[in-house]
Amino acid sequence: MKKNIQLLFGLLIIILVFSSCSGSSSEGETTEEIDACTLLECQENASVVDCACVCDEGYLGEDCTDLDVAFTQKYLNDGISPFDLLDANIPIDSVYGKVFQDGIIFKLNTVSKIVKVTAITDSPETLNWPEAIDYCEAFEVNDYTDWYLPDLQELGEIRTKLYAELKVGDFNDDFYWSSETQDSDPNNAMAVFFLNGNVGPIEKARVNPVSYNHVRPVRSIEE
Repeated sequence: MKKNIQLLFGLLIIILVFSSCSGSSSEGETTEEIDACTLLECQENASVVDCACVCDEGYLGEDCTDLDVAFTQKYLNDGISPFDLLDANIPIDSVYGKVFQDGIIFKLNTVSKIVKVTAITDSPETLNWPEAIDYCEAFEVNDYTDWYLPDLQELGEIRTKLYAELKVGDFNDDFYWSSETQDSDPNNAMAVFFLNGNVGPIEKARVNPVSYNHVRPVRSIEE
Protein backbone atom coordinates (compact mmCIF):
# COMPACT_ATOMS: atom_id res chain seq x y z
CA MET A 1 0.00 0.00 0.00
CA LYS A 2 2.82 2.38 0.93
CA LYS A 3 4.59 1.58 -2.38
CA ASN A 4 1.43 2.39 -4.39
CA ILE A 5 1.10 5.80 -2.71
CA GLN A 6 4.75 6.60 -3.46
CA LEU A 7 4.29 5.54 -7.10
CA LEU A 8 1.22 7.73 -7.54
CA PHE A 9 3.03 10.69 -5.95
CA GLY A 10 5.96 10.23 -8.36
CA LEU A 11 3.63 10.14 -11.38
CA LEU A 12 1.95 13.33 -10.22
CA ILE A 13 5.30 15.13 -10.04
CA ILE A 14 6.21 13.97 -13.56
CA ILE A 15 2.88 15.26 -14.92
CA LEU A 16 3.35 18.65 -13.28
CA VAL A 17 6.91 19.01 -14.60
CA PHE A 18 5.83 18.04 -18.11
CA SER A 19 2.97 20.57 -18.06
CA SER A 20 5.23 23.41 -16.93
CA CYS A 21 7.68 22.68 -19.75
CA SER A 22 5.09 22.38 -22.52
CA GLY A 23 5.58 26.08 -23.57
CA SER A 24 1.82 26.72 -24.11
CA SER A 25 -0.07 29.76 -22.77
CA SER A 26 -3.59 29.76 -21.39
CA GLU A 27 -4.80 30.71 -24.88
CA GLY A 28 -2.82 27.99 -26.64
CA GLU A 29 -0.07 30.30 -27.96
CA THR A 30 3.48 29.02 -28.05
CA THR A 31 6.36 31.03 -26.61
CA GLU A 32 7.55 31.66 -30.16
CA GLU A 33 4.14 33.10 -31.13
CA ILE A 34 4.11 35.39 -28.09
CA ASP A 35 7.61 36.63 -28.94
CA ALA A 36 6.55 37.26 -32.54
CA CYS A 37 3.64 39.44 -31.34
CA THR A 38 5.97 41.39 -29.08
CA LEU A 39 8.36 42.06 -31.97
CA LEU A 40 5.59 43.01 -34.42
CA GLU A 41 6.05 46.61 -35.65
CA CYS A 42 3.06 48.51 -36.99
CA GLN A 43 2.97 51.52 -39.28
CA GLU A 44 2.23 55.00 -37.96
CA ASN A 45 -1.28 55.45 -36.51
CA ALA A 46 -1.62 51.71 -35.81
CA SER A 47 -1.10 49.47 -32.77
CA VAL A 48 -0.77 45.73 -32.10
CA VAL A 49 -4.09 44.14 -31.14
CA ASP A 50 -4.42 40.32 -30.92
CA CYS A 51 -1.09 39.93 -32.73
CA ALA A 52 -2.19 42.10 -35.66
CA CYS A 53 -1.79 45.76 -36.61
CA VAL A 54 -5.04 47.67 -36.12
CA CYS A 55 -5.61 51.35 -36.96
CA ASP A 56 -5.73 53.65 -33.96
CA GLU A 57 -8.96 55.44 -33.13
CA GLY A 58 -9.71 58.08 -35.76
CA TYR A 59 -7.55 56.55 -38.51
CA LEU A 60 -8.85 54.42 -41.38
CA GLY A 61 -7.71 52.56 -44.50
CA GLU A 62 -5.21 49.83 -45.25
CA ASP A 63 -2.26 52.02 -44.29
CA CYS A 64 -4.14 53.90 -41.51
CA THR A 65 -3.61 57.29 -43.19
CA ASP A 66 -7.27 58.12 -43.94
CA LEU A 67 -8.91 60.48 -41.45
CA ASP A 68 -12.36 60.18 -39.89
CA VAL A 69 -14.26 63.48 -39.91
CA ALA A 70 -15.80 62.60 -36.56
CA PHE A 71 -12.36 63.03 -34.98
CA THR A 72 -11.53 66.47 -36.40
CA GLN A 73 -11.11 68.04 -32.95
CA LYS A 74 -8.83 65.17 -31.87
CA TYR A 75 -6.54 65.77 -34.86
CA LEU A 76 -6.32 69.49 -34.05
CA ASN A 77 -5.58 68.66 -30.41
CA ASP A 78 -2.78 66.38 -31.63
CA GLY A 79 -1.22 69.35 -33.44
CA ILE A 80 -2.31 68.54 -37.00
CA SER A 81 -2.68 71.73 -39.05
CA PRO A 82 -6.18 72.66 -40.26
CA PHE A 83 -4.77 72.82 -43.79
CA ASP A 84 -3.35 69.30 -43.48
CA LEU A 85 -6.85 68.19 -42.54
CA LEU A 86 -8.24 69.86 -45.67
CA ASP A 87 -5.54 68.11 -47.74
CA ALA A 88 -6.72 64.83 -46.21
CA ASN A 89 -10.26 65.53 -47.47
CA ILE A 90 -11.74 66.68 -44.17
CA PRO A 91 -14.51 69.15 -45.24
CA ILE A 92 -13.74 72.77 -44.40
CA ASP A 93 -17.11 73.16 -42.67
CA SER A 94 -16.04 70.44 -40.23
CA VAL A 95 -12.98 72.50 -39.26
CA TYR A 96 -14.80 75.78 -38.60
CA GLY A 97 -15.88 76.13 -34.98
CA LYS A 98 -13.22 73.74 -33.70
CA VAL A 99 -10.56 74.77 -31.18
CA PHE A 100 -7.00 75.27 -32.46
CA GLN A 101 -4.17 76.76 -30.41
CA ASP A 102 -6.63 77.83 -27.69
CA GLY A 103 -8.96 79.70 -30.02
CA ILE A 104 -12.09 78.91 -32.04
CA ILE A 105 -11.51 78.76 -35.81
CA PHE A 106 -13.68 81.25 -37.70
CA LYS A 107 -11.66 81.81 -40.90
CA LEU A 108 -9.39 79.68 -43.10
CA ASN A 109 -7.59 81.35 -45.98
CA THR A 110 -6.51 78.43 -48.13
CA VAL A 111 -4.39 80.64 -50.42
CA SER A 112 -2.28 82.46 -47.81
CA LYS A 113 -2.52 79.54 -45.33
CA ILE A 114 -3.72 81.75 -42.50
CA VAL A 115 -5.97 80.49 -39.71
CA LYS A 116 -7.98 83.02 -37.75
CA VAL A 117 -9.25 82.13 -34.30
CA THR A 118 -11.17 83.99 -31.63
CA ALA A 119 -10.85 83.58 -27.88
CA ILE A 120 -13.05 80.91 -26.33
CA THR A 121 -14.78 83.40 -24.00
CA ASP A 122 -15.58 87.11 -23.80
CA SER A 123 -13.74 89.51 -21.55
CA PRO A 124 -14.94 89.01 -17.94
CA GLU A 125 -16.87 92.30 -18.09
CA THR A 126 -17.96 94.84 -20.70
CA LEU A 127 -15.40 97.54 -21.50
CA ASN A 128 -15.15 100.90 -23.19
CA TRP A 129 -13.11 101.07 -26.40
CA PRO A 130 -9.69 102.07 -24.97
CA GLU A 131 -10.07 99.36 -22.34
CA ALA A 132 -10.99 96.86 -25.08
CA ILE A 133 -7.79 97.67 -27.01
CA ASP A 134 -5.67 97.27 -23.85
CA TYR A 135 -7.45 94.05 -22.86
CA CYS A 136 -6.73 92.38 -26.20
CA GLU A 137 -3.11 93.51 -26.31
CA ALA A 138 -2.53 92.09 -22.82
CA PHE A 139 -4.52 88.91 -23.42
CA GLU A 140 -2.52 85.68 -23.11
CA VAL A 141 -3.45 82.00 -23.21
CA ASN A 142 -0.79 79.29 -22.84
CA ASP A 143 1.99 81.61 -24.04
CA TYR A 144 -0.01 82.87 -27.05
CA THR A 145 0.31 86.63 -26.73
CA ASP A 146 -0.45 87.95 -30.24
CA TRP A 147 -4.15 88.64 -29.69
CA TYR A 148 -5.82 91.83 -30.93
CA LEU A 149 -9.24 93.49 -31.18
CA PRO A 150 -10.90 92.31 -34.43
CA ASP A 151 -11.72 94.68 -37.27
CA LEU A 152 -15.25 94.95 -38.66
CA GLN A 153 -14.76 92.25 -41.29
CA GLU A 154 -13.36 89.78 -38.77
CA LEU A 155 -16.12 90.58 -36.30
CA GLY A 156 -18.72 90.03 -39.03
CA GLU A 157 -17.16 86.67 -39.92
CA ILE A 158 -17.22 85.62 -36.27
CA ARG A 159 -20.87 86.59 -35.98
CA THR A 160 -21.88 84.85 -39.23
CA LYS A 161 -19.91 81.62 -38.84
CA LEU A 162 -19.75 80.99 -35.09
CA TYR A 163 -22.68 82.88 -33.58
CA ALA A 164 -25.39 82.52 -36.25
CA GLU A 165 -24.45 79.37 -38.18
CA LEU A 166 -22.62 77.02 -35.81
CA LYS A 167 -23.91 78.50 -32.55
CA VAL A 168 -20.63 77.95 -30.72
CA GLY A 169 -18.52 80.25 -28.55
CA ASP A 170 -21.16 81.35 -26.03
CA PHE A 171 -21.54 84.83 -27.52
CA ASN A 172 -23.95 87.43 -26.18
CA ASP A 173 -26.90 88.89 -28.11
CA ASP A 174 -25.36 92.32 -27.77
CA PHE A 175 -22.76 94.77 -29.10
CA TYR A 176 -19.12 93.76 -29.62
CA TRP A 177 -16.34 96.26 -30.19
CA SER A 178 -14.35 96.33 -33.42
CA SER A 179 -10.95 97.97 -33.75
CA GLU A 180 -12.20 100.50 -36.31
CA THR A 181 -12.81 104.17 -35.64
CA GLN A 182 -15.75 105.94 -37.28
CA ASP A 183 -14.51 107.88 -40.33
CA SER A 184 -16.58 110.97 -39.61
CA ASP A 185 -15.91 111.14 -35.87
CA PRO A 186 -12.67 109.88 -34.27
CA ASN A 187 -14.37 109.89 -30.86
CA ASN A 188 -16.50 106.94 -31.96
CA ALA A 189 -15.59 103.34 -32.75
CA MET A 190 -17.64 100.82 -34.70
CA ALA A 191 -19.43 97.95 -33.01
CA VAL A 192 -21.53 95.01 -34.25
CA PHE A 193 -24.84 94.05 -32.66
CA PHE A 194 -24.68 90.26 -32.78
CA LEU A 195 -28.42 89.66 -32.46
CA ASN A 196 -29.19 91.10 -35.90
CA GLY A 197 -25.80 92.03 -37.38
CA ASN A 198 -26.35 95.79 -37.33
CA VAL A 199 -23.21 97.94 -37.33
CA GLY A 200 -23.03 101.33 -35.64
CA PRO A 201 -20.75 103.90 -34.01
CA ILE A 202 -20.47 104.14 -30.22
CA GLU A 203 -18.56 106.75 -28.27
CA LYS A 204 -15.20 105.31 -27.32
CA ALA A 205 -14.72 106.52 -23.77
CA ARG A 206 -17.94 108.06 -22.48
CA VAL A 207 -18.55 107.14 -18.83
CA ASN A 208 -21.93 105.60 -19.52
CA PRO A 209 -23.15 102.00 -19.70
CA VAL A 210 -24.02 102.53 -23.37
CA SER A 211 -20.31 102.91 -24.13
CA TYR A 212 -19.40 99.57 -22.54
CA ASN A 213 -19.54 96.57 -24.84
CA HIS A 214 -18.40 92.96 -25.08
CA VAL A 215 -14.89 92.12 -26.22
CA ARG A 216 -13.60 88.98 -27.98
CA PRO A 217 -9.87 88.94 -28.91
CA VAL A 218 -8.66 87.25 -32.11
CA ARG A 219 -5.40 85.82 -33.47
CA SER A 220 -4.09 85.39 -36.99
CA ILE A 221 -1.98 82.23 -37.33
CA GLU A 222 0.21 81.77 -40.39
CA GLU A 223 0.86 78.11 -41.13
